[in-house]
Amino acid sequence: MGWIVWQYQDEAAAVMLLLAFVLAMLRGAAAERAMALALFCQLPLFILDQLLTGGRDPYTSYRQLEPDLFAIDLVLLALYLAVALRANRVYPLWIAGAQLIAVLAHVVKIVSGDLVPRAYASLVMVPTHFQIVMLIAGTIAHLRREAQYGDYPSWRQQALPAGTGKPSEHDMPAASHAGARV
Repeated sequence: MGWIVWQYQDEAAAVMLLLAFVLAMLRGAAAERAMALALFCQLPLFILDQLLTGGRDPYTSYRQLEPDLFAIDLVLLALYLAVALRANRVYPLWIAGAQLIAVLAHVVKIVSGDLVPRAYASLVMVPTHFQIVMLIAGTIAHLRREAQYGDYPSWRQQALPAGTGKPSEHDMPAASHAGARV
C-alpha cells in the first residue's frame, strides 16, 4: 500500500493543486488569486525537473542533496513570502511557513548528510499537500467572510505613517476618536 501512495502522490497532488487553483481563480479575491498563481508555479517547475532528471525513484533518491529541488524550493519560498507579507490574510503565512520547512530540510541535508532519505523526501514533499489544503481552506474562509461582512481588502494597509512610529488620526477608526482622551 505504501508503494502505491508514493507512486501516485505526484499525480494526486497535481489534481488537487489544479482544483485549488480553479477555486481560487474563480471565487477568490486578489490575495487568493495571487497565492494560487504562486502555488501553481510549482507545477511547471516540477514537471520540467522531472523531464530533466528522468524522475526520482523512491528507493534511490534523496540519499544526497537534491540541488534542483533545493533551487525550486527557494524560488517558491520567495514567491510565497512576497504574497504572504502583503496579503490581508493569515493562511498565506502558513503556506510560506510550510515552504520554509522544505527549504530547511535541504539545509539540514547540506549541514548533516545523516538525514534519512525517507525523512528528507517527506520533509520536501509533504508541505506541498498542506499548502494545497491551506489554499482551499483560505479561499473558503474568504468566501465566508465576504458573505458575512461584504467586500474587504485583499492587501494589508500601511499601519503606521512612514517615519513617525505612531498611527495618525486618519488611520484610526472613527470609534477610537470619540472615546479618546485629550
